[in-house]
Amino acid sequence: MRGNVLVVDDTLVNLRILAEMLAAHGYKVRPVTSGPQALQAGIAAPPDLVLLDINMPGMTGYEVCRQLKQHPATRDVPVIFMSARDEVLDKIRAFEVGGVDYVTKPFHLEELLARVATHVSLRALQRQLETTALALTEEKRRSDELLYSVLPRSVANDLREGKRVPAGSFPDVTVLFSDIVDFTTTASRHSPLEIFELLGDLYTRFDAIVERHPVYKVETSGDCYMLACGVPEAHPRHADAVVAVALDMLDAVAGVTLPGGAPQQLRIGVHSGPVVGGVVGTKTPRFCLFGDTVNIASRMETTSRPMHVQVSESTRQLLDPSRWQIDERGEVELKGRGSMRTHFVRRAP
Repeated sequence: MRGNVLVVDDTLVNLRILAEMLAAHGYKVRPVTSGPQALQAGIAAPPDLVLLDINMPGMTGYEVCRQLKQHPATRDVPVIFMSARDEVLDKIRAFEVGGVDYVTKPFHLEELLARVATHVSLRALQRQLETTALALTEEKRRSDELLYSVLPRSVANDLREGKRVPAGSFPDVTVLFSDIVDFTTTASRHSPLEIFELLGDLYTRFDAIVERHPVYKVETSGDCYMLACGVPEAHPRHADAVVAVALDMLDAVAGVTLPGGAPQQLRIGVHSGPVVGGVVGTKTPRFCLFGDTVNIASRMETTSRPMHVQVSESTRQLLDPSRWQIDERGEVELKGRGSMRTHFVRRAP
């Protein structure tokens, strides 16, 4: 089938001739004899082309075309007008209401067939371009989602526009590290596939939590999950945002068991301070954080207790006391850092 053509003419002889001629050349034809029938048929099943008589009782072809162009289902369907009138003003009006061509009666069959074939082909090309545009839009959406999953949105947008993203200093940032308690022992007792599935499930839960908070997932390495708030965009309550994520992470693993049946437990540490951040790498760029704040946050995690969120004194000073119950732990010895005053944080009762 070469195309679907809706033929509208109140003269039955003309309608029969057109229908037979088009059908003989491979077109599927739907003949109707009035404007209302044309609107109903066209909207119900949009054709590839409309051959439309102008002078019809009740509703002229001009009005039919105008309404077809107003409806989203048929606004892009090409309309060829047919009329015995050969006045310039009639043709101008036909084009003003949305027609793509004008054929004067009595028409030459070969000429009409050529015009029909041209506009049906153009319509097919238009649909192909629309399909391609939709596919490109979807591909861009997926590409953007992938880029946003590994880079902060503002950084990803700058890189996509070809802008250079220099490293910068960020004075007020809170960093979180978490890991699975006794992960090395767990990994040695189970197959790599079981461990892979364990981490995949865990990180899927964590990623969903991150989506609900104004934080940036920096990276994962083995069972270590790192995130931050206050970088690359500043946030007035960066410490509260990160602690909220930390407690949601503990909730996410509550009741979850390891492959051997033991409870899955996390150890989480949080510290606040200045960092340096910037894009590292070109083929697979990452926005990474560096500095003493990152190191201390990591030490907060390694010295924390299972299913606890340990925060440094600098983080505690930034927290909203009405939101959290903060229990002082005391001085904790940090590798390479000496002793530091730390606290455990819970939700306020």
